[in-house]
Amino acid sequence: MCNENATTDMTDFSPSLAEKEPIKPAAKRRKRREPKPVATPKGKVVLPNVPLTKTPSTSSEDSVHTPRQRRLRSEKPSVDYDELMNDILEVGRRDSIQGFLYFVIDAAGVLWTKEPPKPTIVFLGHNSTGVELRWDFDLQLTNFVFGKLEVYNEKEGGSEVMIKNAIQPGNAGSIPLNTNYYYVDANIPATGASDKKGYLKLTIKNVVEQGNDGDGHKIDPEKEDVYVYRFEFTDSGGTEYKSEVPLRTYRTPSFVSYPANSSESAGVSVKLTCEVIGKPTPSVTWTKLGDPNWRRVEAITSINNFQIADRGVYICTASNGFGSNITAVSVVQYSGCTSGCAKQTVGIQMTDLTWTGSYQVKQVYTKEIKDLESRIVYEIAEQYQKQNKNLYLVEVERFRSGSVTAIVSLQQPGNTVDLKPLEDMIATGSLAGQTVNRNFVSTTDGKICYSTFVSTTDAPSPSTSPTPSPSSETTTKPVPPPDTGGISDTALYAIIGVIAAVVVIAVIILIVCFVQRKKRG
Repeated sequence: MCNENATTDMTDFSPSLAEKEPIKPAAKRRKRREPKPVATPKGKVVLPNVPLTKTPSTSSEDSVHTPRQRRLRSEKPSVDYDELMNDILEVGRRDSIQGFLYFVIDAAGVLWTKEPPKPTIVFLGHNSTGVELRWDFDLQLTNFVFGKLEVYNEKEGGSEVMIKNAIQPGNAGSIPLNTNYYYVDANIPATGASDKKGYLKLTIKNVVEQGNDGDGHKIDPEKEDVYVYRFEFTDSGGTEYKSEVPLRTYRTPSFVSYPANSSESAGVSVKLTCEVIGKPTPSVTWTKLGDPNWRRVEAITSINNFQIADRGVYICTASNGFGSNITAVSVVQYSGCTSGCAKQTVGIQMTDLTWTGSYQVKQVYTKEIKDLESRIVYEIAEQYQKQNKNLYLVEVERFRSGSVTAIVSLQQPGNTVDLKPLEDMIATGSLAGQTVNRNFVSTTDGKICYSTFVSTTDAPSPSTSPTPSPSSETTTKPVPPPDTGGISDTALYAIIGVIAAVVVIAVIILIVCFVQRKKRG
């Protein structure tokens, strides 16, 4: 039976609500008690069958109801859910699931007001340093007694590693640790403090460098799937609380080393190696430019009994579902042409590069010079292959001084070398990511006429011929001073200045000594 003074009984789960004045619905033609909230065994309080919002019906039944029936239906009693929600939030936390009201109240009154994402995702090599995990909590009516922070491998039998033991009430600011792999910052409410809200923040300096676990095994996120970080504490009633955060690590694919170019003779076995890392382990596929039927799904593959038709640009592609696919190439060329082949050498001037001693000998090439050499070979070989030009071999024989000029040789079957594809490439003013002279230059060093002038054999030829020859009539132009064994003008002037200063100081010392001796005499 319903009566006008009926109230919603909330004493089952919230003593504070029982003290509030009863909710009195306005006078209505029909009176109905709203469903009573039910406290579940797990501490969740559910208002059954009460949606967050009620959507008006748009069915055809509305059209057959009389105005009086519609008026009666609109006057049905309702509950002030906003007020009810505010009351329950005083002792719990709301969690909305699929349009129904759920309220989570910790049985002992302690709330985790904020926790790290579960799982926390880290990409090694990208955001794997300075990783922060923060727990915020509200003790409400109890006190913090003892806490600890640890990490362990999620796999069964993984040994725990204590990051910080004996976290005490009143700990504030940076907490000293016995390890250099982490920072811990906290604000733990002191016993009896009026403000019961606190936090603990763990900063992992570098996810891939966390030392060893309790069994002496390296904490290795590169190999293991998940490590779990656990913050646990006990309150004054002896109840334990813990929050565990799985940390998952991934790595986008990257090359450990790039595939090498090679020049091979007929009949040999050619090995193609594509060394990559990633988590999960990337899948590697080899393909051949211009040949859709050539495909190998493996990181290391071989071309057995290599023949002229096997030369070309081989492309390695690696992917693991994270980030973009990565590619690298290996140019495999034929070097066995000893007769019936033409060879031609040209000079390609890199106008934005500055000459250093590292360009002189292949054995001392820097990584940047090696990459430049490989890229020149790849781009030229690719251009000839795309145009179906029968190029056997392209090499950067050396770099010459005066300016950084790549001496490039090309070899083709027949009596002449077709330089048109290469001419078209440098006519764009760009090659291998560098700005280049739009014409070929001399392949030999110009002779020094004066200290600041060289012959035009070092300058771009005005002719459009692919192999310019030195003109019988020479003019001169200003050029940078010749290479002096690596000592620049600035360094030379500095040395002279130091020597002059030493001489002046020595003269002053001699004069002082002479004057002192004369006074004594």
